Formats: sequence, C-alpha cells, structure tokens
Amino acid sequence: MPNKLLILASIFSLLIGAASCDHKTNKKSILIKDCTGSYLQIKGSDFRICNESKVDHLSNGTEVIATFRATSSCENFNKYTCEKMHKSEGNVRISKIRTK
Repeated sequence: MPNKLLILASIFSLLIGAASCDHKTNKKSILIKDCTGSYLQIKGSDFRICNESKVDHLSNGTEVIATFRATSSCENFNKYTCEKMHKSEGNVRISKIRTK
C-alpha cells in the first residue's frame, strides 16, 4: 500500500509541475523598443522583456516568433531613465526567439 501511495504522489507531483510550466510556445509578436526598454507586443498587449540581450540584434518593429515564460520581476527594471511611461501587462523571460 505505501508503494502505491508513493507512486500516486509522484504522478500527482509531475502533473502539477507540468501544469505550472507557463511557457508560451511560438507566439507571433512584434518587438517594441523604446527608451523604457524592450517589449513583446502580442494581440495589442505589451510584455516587458527581462533578458533583453536575446533581442539586442533585432530592431524595433521586427515581427518575431518567441517562446517565453512569465516572470514576476525583472532584475534591471530601473536601468532606463526616460520621461515617458510604457504600460505593460507583465514581465517575460525569452527562451527562444526567431524572426518571422
């Protein structure tokens, strides 16, 4: 009986882990760059890119296909000094990006 409970608990843990993985695979988006940072624009909503080095080689307005996950905060969020504010729906960390 304890072995069955251990197996069930392991399966349950794996299912919870897989469900909590917040990857957005192959989302078509537009790269937005301004003095406040870099963003992925998806269906009219902008998401701030935390690891901007992934998009350094791309220019503003480039259509991309990105794989990313949501993150609660960006480590270098206040590195930009800009008089304008860029509204975003949250922060993302890109794992893969390619041009369309």
